[in-house]
Amino acid sequence: MNEADSSSTSSSRMIILNEKYQKTFDRMRKRLASSIEIRNKKRQEYHKFMTFGYRKWSALAMGKDISEPRHSPEDEIRLKQEYVAARNKVYGARQELKKFTEKHGLEFQEPKADSD
Repeated sequence: MNEADSSSTSSSRMIILNEKYQKTFDRMRKRLASSIEIRNKKRQEYHKFMTFGYRKWSALAMGKDISEPRHSPEDEIRLKQEYVAARNKVYGARQELKKFTEKHGLEFQEPKADSD
């Protein structure tokens, strides 16, 4: 097979979306990427807060005195709810993008920034 044949074969395999679908596809990818970024920030914030709480509980168990009570159960609940909401948003955006790619004969690829 010469180069001309291989280039025509590869171009015939490539699926081209019309402008409307391409804009939709790009918007969905951006939404997924931004949702992943927000989820990662919320997860990091929640885990830092929990780490502080575990250190506080550990210090109290050893009999040390804690002067600043910065760890409140209300904040813990709020941070966990924010993280779970962000995680669910990523899941929904990912599923929506997967359905779109399957519907239009595209191959779904996970974003590289996703650590899950």
